[in-house]
Amino acid sequence: MNRLTTRLAAHAGTRQVRAALLADRAALAAERSVQQSWQRLLALLADCPGPGQAFAQARELGLLLRLQAVQAITHSLGKIAGWSYRGAVRQLTRSVPRAALARVALRRRQVREAITLDFGEVEHILFPPPGQDLLSQILFGSGWYEHFQQATKLASPGTVAGIIASGLARGENQQQIARQLLPVVDGVRSTAKRLARTEGMRVAGAAQMAAHQQLGDLVAGYQIHASLDQHTRPEHAHRSGTVYWKNPKPGQLGYDRMPHPPQEADGSTAWNCLLPGNVVQGRFVGGSKARYSGKAIEVMTASGLSVRVTANHPILTEKGFIPAQCVKEGNHLIRYVSEINRFPDNEQNAPATVEDVFCALAKFPGIIPIRPAVFEFHGDELGKKIDATLRP
Repeated sequence: MNRLTTRLAAHAGTRQVRAALLADRAALAAERSVQQSWQRLLALLADCPGPGQAFAQARELGLLLRLQAVQAITHSLGKIAGWSYRGAVRQLTRSVPRAALARVALRRRQVREAITLDFGEVEHILFPPPGQDLLSQILFGSGWYEHFQQATKLASPGTVAGIIASGLARGENQQQIARQLLPVVDGVRSTAKRLARTEGMRVAGAAQMAAHQQLGDLVAGYQIHASLDQHTRPEHAHRSGTVYWKNPKPGQLGYDRMPHPPQEADGSTAWNCLLPGNVVQGRFVGGSKARYSGKAIEVMTASGLSVRVTANHPILTEKGFIPAQCVKEGNHLIRYVSEINRFPDNEQNAPATVEDVFCALAKFPGIIPIRPAVFEFHGDELGKKIDATLRP
C-alpha cells in the first residue's frame, strides 16, 4: 500500500464511524416524525369529535403519518449525502497530487495541456455538486421508498381514519381506540427507523464513491479496509486488504464482486434471525420467517441463561452491539430485566417461543404477508424461500 492509499484508507475509516453516528441520528429523526404524528392522533381522540368529522380529520393525519416519515428520512439522507461527498472531495484534493488532478481536469475540458488552470478551477471541474439525477440515484437507488410504501400500506389514511371513526361510533373511549391504533403506528415507526439507519450507511458510501469516480482513470480499483476490532465479523476481517479492480485481469476481482457497505455485492444486507425454540416476550407488531442454512450460535451466560441465534444476530454488550459469532468469554452481556417464567403453574399461559409468536401473528385479523426487502434479514446465509413477512 503506497502513502496515498494509506492516507485515503485512514480517512475512510474515520468517516465510517461518523457515518454510523449520522445514520443513528437519521433513525431518531424518523422516529420523532412518527411520534409527532402519533401525538396529533391522540389529540384528535381527546377532542372527541363525531365519527364523520373524526374520519375526515383522521384521514388527513393518516396521510401525514407516512408522508412525514418519508420526508424525515429523505431530509436526513440528503444531509448525509452532502456531508459524505464534501468530505471525500476535501480529502481527495488534499491527498492526490495537484498535477495529476490538473491533468484529469484538462482532459475533461478537452483542451491542450499547455493551458494552465488554477487549483480552484481544477476542483470546480472535477468535483461539481452532484446533479439532480445523480443525487436521486444516491438517495433512492436502492428502492427503499417503494418498500416503505409496501411495508406500511396497512397504515393507509383510510385504515387510520376507519379505526378512529368506527371506534367512536361504537362508543369506545380514547384508550380503547388508541390501543387499536398503536400497532398500525408502531409498524410505521419500526420500518422508518430501520430504513433510515440502513439507508444512511448506504448513502454515505454511495456519495463517497461518486466523488472518487470523478477522478476517472486515476482510480485503478478499491481496497477493503476492515476495522479489525472485536466488533468485526470474521468474514469481513478475512477480506480486509482485498482489492477490487476497475479493469480486472485474470485472477483479479472486479467491481461486480465489490461490496458497498452495508450491502454486499449481491445486494443483501447484514441482518439477523432468532432460531426456533427461543422463548421471547414483548409486544410484537410483525415478523419475518425464512429457511436458514449456516452457522448457529448459542450464547450462554454464567447464570445459565442462553439464546440461540444466527451468526450475525446483534448481542448487546457493555461495548455496544456485536455479532453473536464475535461474543467471547468474559464479555459482559446486557439483557431485558424482566424475568420469563419458564415453569408457570398454568401450562396454558406458558412463555411463547419465537415460532409460536410468528404463527400467532399469521392468524391475527388484519395481518397480511408482504414481500420482504434486503434489510428484513441480517445477511445470514438464508435459503431461497422466505415464508412470509407480516405487518399489522
